[in-house]
Amino acid sequence: MEPMYGLILILVWAGVNALIASKRRRSGPAFFGWSVLPVIPVAMLAAYLSHGEGAIAGWAAFIPAAGAFIAAIAVPNGQEAAARTGSFGAYVKCPYCK
Repeated sequence: MEPMYGLILILVWAGVNALIASKRRRSGPAFFGWSVLPVIPVAMLAAYLSHGEGAIAGWAAFIPAAGAFIAAIAVPNGQEAAARTGSFGAYVKCPYCK
């Protein structure tokens, strides 16, 4: 894969992660950052550990975006968080519900 195509794919995936997180009442920019900022260190580490193998480093660059995607899906949305903790943002747990 050409590096520029990989970069575009990572940025699009990071945008999807941010969109999912913001729809679930979480910080979209934080999930975008978690998807994009660790890409270079992870790719450099993979290149170092694989003795310069470019393909492994390129595929390893997708690990942060995949991790942020899993986290964006796994975190509870605002209503679920309010049900667990009693309140979250504008959501408040019903006082009659147990």
